[in-house]
This record gives sequence, C-alpha cells and structure tokens, in this order.
Amino acid sequence: MQDYNPLWPEVVVWWGAGASKSLNLLTSDDIARQISKLAQYDKDIATRVNEALKGNSDEDKETIDSLIKLIEMLESSDDNESSRLIRESYDWVTLRKIIKITPKSGNFSTVQDLFNILDMYIFNRSGFATGKEDGFLDINKISAAREALKMIIIFLQTIQYKKTVKNNKDSIKKYYKFAKAVGLLMQEEGLKLKDSVELTRREFFLESLSFICLNWDPILLWLLFCANKELNDESNIYIGKYVEKMKLFHDLGYFMGVRKVDGETPEVWYPFNESIVNRINTQEYRTGRKVRIGKFYFPHGCLGWRECPNCGKLVCYLGNTEWKYNSNSLFPPSISNDFGFKIKSNQEKKYKDKHKRYDGIQCSFCGTITESKNTPIVMQSNYKLNNPPFIEEIQRDMKIAISNAKHLVFMGYSLPIDDIIYKSIIATKVLGEKLMITLAVGYDSEAEDRFYNENEAKEYWDKLDYKRKKSMGKETYDMLKSILNNRVKENLTIRMYFRGIPNIFDAKTDDEVNKKVKDLFYPNNDFEKYINERKKRK
Repeated sequence: MQDYNPLWPEVVVWWGAGASKSLNLLTSDDIARQISKLAQYDKDIATRVNEALKGNSDEDKETIDSLIKLIEMLESSDDNESSRLIRESYDWVTLRKIIKITPKSGNFSTVQDLFNILDMYIFNRSGFATGKEDGFLDINKISAAREALKMIIIFLQTIQYKKTVKNNKDSIKKYYKFAKAVGLLMQEEGLKLKDSVELTRREFFLESLSFICLNWDPILLWLLFCANKELNDESNIYIGKYVEKMKLFHDLGYFMGVRKVDGETPEVWYPFNESIVNRINTQEYRTGRKVRIGKFYFPHGCLGWRECPNCGKLVCYLGNTEWKYNSNSLFPPSISNDFGFKIKSNQEKKYKDKHKRYDGIQCSFCGTITESKNTPIVMQSNYKLNNPPFIEEIQRDMKIAISNAKHLVFMGYSLPIDDIIYKSIIATKVLGEKLMITLAVGYDSEAEDRFYNENEAKEYWDKLDYKRKKSMGKETYDMLKSILNNRVKENLTIRMYFRGIPNIFDAKTDDEVNKKVKDLFYPNNDFEKYINERKKRK
C-alpha cells in the first residue's frame, strides 16, 4: 500500500493592490477619498464630481458627465418607476448619512471602516438612529447603502482603468510581457513533462504556477487569458498519441461561464477545470488538443462577475469586442455609462430602452437580465457575512493550494495585520516541507535591482524610519516569521525585492523579461527541480 499525496501547484502568487499600482488603478485610500468628496453636503453635484475626479479637462468630459448623471439619479426625487427602483436598489442617500457619522482617518473614512459599519448592522439584522435630522436607518436601507457603495467603487475603478488604457499604454504592455513570459514557462514545463508523465495526470496538466488575486479588477486574469490565446494560436508544440497541439488555459476554482468576448450573442464560453482536462487529455481520443491549466483564484470576487438572480449561475464578463490586452471594454457597463459595452440581444436592448440605464447584461445560461447589484464582491471587513457558495468553493480550493505550496510569492500584498483569515491559512501549512517566501512590497528607487536575503534586508531596513520600514515590508516579514518560523525552522527561506513592480519583471528585451520572471518564481534552479520531482511521482 502506497502513500497518497495529491499534487498541488508548487508556486502560489499573492497579487495585491500594490502589484497594479503602476497601472494607476485606485488604491483603497484613493477610492475612500473620492467617495468622501462625492458625499459632501455643502456643494452641488458637479462641484463634488469635479473635486472627486480632480479636474475638468476635455478628455475627461465624458467621464465627468456620466458620474454627474449617476449621482443625479441616486439623489433624484423623481417618482417615476425607473428612478424609484434605482434609489431603492442603491441607497446613496443613506450611504451619505452613514459616511457623515463614520469615524475619519485624516479627512475621510476608509473603505474598510465603511464596510465595517454597514456589515455590522447587516450581520446583526438591525438598524440604528443617526439623530433627529437623519432619523432611523432600517436594515433595508443599510443593505441598499452597501449596494450603493459597491456600485460606486466599481464605477470609479472602471473609469480609472479607461484612463490607463488611454494614457498609460506602455505600462500595460509591460504587464502583458510578464503574462506572456508566464505562458512561455508553462509551455516549456509541459514540453519537459510530456514524455515522462501521463497527460491525464495532474503531474502533467496542472501548472506549477498559480495566482491568488486579492483585487477585484480582472486585469491580471485578462492579460493571462490574452497571452495564453496568443501562445496557443501561434504554438507549434504537438504532443500525445495523435500529435495534437498543446494549449494553455486556466482553472478559476469554480466552474463558471464567461460571456463570449468576440461573439454576436450573449453566448457562454466555458473555461476549463480539472475534470474536463482529464477527459480531453485521454490519449485514446482525438480531441484536437491536449491541455494544461493554471489555477487562478478570485477569493474576494471580481468586478466582471454577475450572479444571476434567477438560475444562480455565475457569469464572468471580460469585454465584448476583441481579444486585445489593452481592451477598452474590459469592465462591465454601469447604470449611467456603457463603458464600451456592446448590446448583443433584443432583451438587453429592451432593458436599456425601458429603464434608461446601461447596466443590463443577460445571463448566458438562462437569459435573465443581471444588474450592477448582482456583482458578487467580498470586502475583508471585521464582520463576515454569508459569502455566495462559489466564493466559499474558491476559497476552499485556494486554501489547499496555499497549504501545499513550496514557494509563496507576495506581490504588492503586505498581508495586513487584520487579515486573520489568510494569516490562519498560512499558519496551517504542511509541516516538514522546505518553504521559500518572496516579498515584493513597496518601492525604493535607490534599492538594487536584485533580491535581498534576510541579513541584507535587515541592514536595509535599519537605515529606514518606522513608517518607511513598514511600507517596505518589514512588518510583513516579521509577521510571516512569527507565523512560520517555529513550524518550519531551518527549512524557511525568505528573500525581499525593494525596487517595486513592474521592475521585478521588467527589462529591455523579451529574453531578459523571461529570465527575470523565471528567477522570480523559480530561484535556485527550482524550475527543473519541480519538473524532476513530478516525473518521479507515482
């Protein structure tokens, strides 16, 4: 009788807000500041919007107008059915009242504090009195206020992405080269495994590299999708009994549908999961391709997701025009702006014409119209509400991946001190295994473009004041040491990178990018080591 040790990805990448910062996406502080400006009581809507978005240039006129229109909808006293339904679903008026009484950090309430106060009362199924002026806020109003907060966050992040596509093309290209380098590595890995391991086994089809995206935006997933599509289309790699093309795809931890990007209807395109790949890779059958998949997790949900209110299925929206890494329609439509959304059915057109709003997307499974409020995103607040089943399933799969990883890479994610869940997951890692941790947190232009070992990092931190030391990963390092050092002891190795992202993978030539990406995820010749270990598994 043999031991049974299922294979899981050797490398798990934690992708946080800091990893996308150079794309000029909004941080949580940026979002909090903008919402605080929008919620002011002593200024008209146009002034609030302009202050929130910092400007009134011609290039921003469409954005400014659409946000003005949105706030006007939310603050309207019109009694027509469409206006009333919008205000009932997204209670911005109540949210403004809550923002007014929420404790401030500097000049504004943090996003987490806002979610904390909302989730506390939703969790307890109770309302609260705000004083004579604003009266009693019942549970229904508080729940609708939460939907308003969520919807506005999506709107603000979307318009920021649109600015990035327009004004920051070089940065997006750097990230795309990173995604392509990842795909090339996974092709190479498959080539080195194809003759030694059955194609139906995880040892072959499950990529050694996996991603946990702590952000809500779909940009990293989209870049990886586009890179894989380019590599799959251009590939001349053929494997298996019938010499079929090897292709790369992703397993999202839950079998959801994706609204077809380049189709003419809201038709669904199905990503892969392990069971499908196992069948496709059966040597006896000609399927036209043999497949490898990489794990990609959204444990907090995604701005591009819609949960159907009828069938309960999850559909992912990733644009609807073409497969371009700098797609202009990557984010879904909002109430007041289509954001490049292409209507693909009579039902979607009827919804828009009837309700005078743009956010209606048909469920690709049952055809029901979904709205902005059907976007399932989770905030790491102190009060954990019941997550949708698919979030729970994704988090369970992710937990096992973390527990079995041999290399944890933190890219722009500092493991905040209040992040109890992820700290607990890391603390339950499998004992006795050697563990590598790579920290890429913060940016210092004067740091060397290399990885620092622990002694070198301590010397570097000793030169910094407390605040700067914290922002450059010292607190995260101490936390990880306290969680893991007593468990893995001499088997724990931690290295740091202080030049920030994208510098950690950016270079002048594609070959140099590929080399940096390989060193980032597979130091010390671990790429070959993991391949050889897979070949030896039974």
